[in-house]
Amino acid sequence: MVMWNVLLLICSVVFSVPELEISGDVMFVGMENMVKLKLNGADPEDVSVKVSLGTLRKINDSTYVYIPQSTNDDIKIKLYHKKIVCDIHVVSVRDLPAPRLVFAREVKGILKRKDLSSPGKLSLVYDGVSDRGPDVSVYQFSCLLTDTNGRFLVSKNVRGDVFDDRIMQEFSRFKNVGQMVISNVMIKTMQGVRRLEVTKTIKVTD
Repeated sequence: MVMWNVLLLICSVVFSVPELEISGDVMFVGMENMVKLKLNGADPEDVSVKVSLGTLRKINDSTYVYIPQSTNDDIKIKLYHKKIVCDIHVVSVRDLPAPRLVFAREVKGILKRKDLSSPGKLSLVYDGVSDRGPDVSVYQFSCLLTDTNGRFLVSKNVRGDVFDDRIMQEFSRFKNVGQMVISNVMIKTMQGVRRLEVTKTIKVTD
């Protein structure tokens, strides 16, 4: 009976020690990188997380976000339980890759003619970045249509990341569109609104 009580005590201590749950060993400047904890029954009041460089913000008892300041050094993320280090995760910090612009209904740069007037939301995709990349939305963009011979049809400025009803109605009138060109993209980031230096050409097919 004594031995059983000792085992129960050991197990309770082991299973109350929290752990870091971080996917991958790379985090990116300019985005909120997720740092998750496995509490394992530990009292959240006894748990804290610190980083060697950068900004760490607590979302809830088991979720933090880390915002690196530079790509100079590897970063140590330390997990403390009752003021004692119980887990360490080392990550390297990199600059974000250039994003791609993607409409919800396009497939590999091709949009069906039936979806021309309503291609869905325009989003930014960061290839190779976990957690989808930074929380960035398209603030406004320009859209130009050419016909199947490359001749100009119409150009519109779009507020937000989707076409409004007026633009959708106007675009639905064109039956010979060959390409859609997206440019002058403004995005809304944590630092405010800025221009994205990227242009996207989408082929329109039946």
